[in-house]
Amino acid sequence: MSAASGIALVWIRLFCDPADEFSTVRHPAEAWILLAHRWSAPLAIAAIGWTVGDHAAVQLQRAVSEKATGVPVLVLLGAVIASGTALQTLDLGNARTAFTWLHVGLNTATAVVIVAHVLAARRRTTR
Repeated sequence: MSAASGIALVWIRLFCDPADEFSTVRHPAEAWILLAHRWSAPLAIAAIGWTVGDHAAVQLQRAVSEKATGVPVLVLLGAVIASGTALQTLDLGNARTAFTWLHVGLNTATAVVIVAHVLAARRRTTR
């Protein structure tokens, strides 16, 4: 839900034009999608915490070679959570756009590293 609403928000901001020149709203569903994104984020963070407790904590105690993709996932997830929290709680003023793109970039990088992590794990288990 958090990823889907985030992708929808990026799509709206990049490809939808406001209804009139004085509007900041670019799509009739934009406010609802933003609410869905903000309210689904705590659930995503809870799922991340669960995964860290059940999977990452155990894996961090294993051989160094198996941490090559897992540690970057953890670092990026921490950065995603921090940037998302900053967007919701700080008065960023003119820096809001930069923080938004930072959050989008971190989420994109995290998705790529998670795919690499899953593929590396599959390669290890098929040997």
